[in-house]
Amino acid sequence: MIDARLKYVIKHKKTNRRIITIKELIKILEYYTEILDVSTLREILDIGKNKAYELLETGAIKGFKIGKNWKISRDEVVRFIREGGQQLS
Repeated sequence: MIDARLKYVIKHKKTNRRIITIKELIKILEYYTEILDVSTLREILDIGKNKAYELLETGAIKGFKIGKNWKISRDEVVRFIREGGQQLS
């Protein structure tokens, strides 16, 4: 079980960085579409392009390709966050 005091940093387009709880982040994810692309994954996790592709290619976050474009299930991102996202370090 994830301790709700753990924090994630996300970046909103019109606001500065804000530290929120994992529970709040998962609630925010409900407003995203079911299938995400790499740029949305990067925005949610506040990571760079290389890190996003590394997470997908190693299977830390499971996704699938349509042509050259990665697609990621929103539920998979939630799973990754709940498990602590250790691969982000």
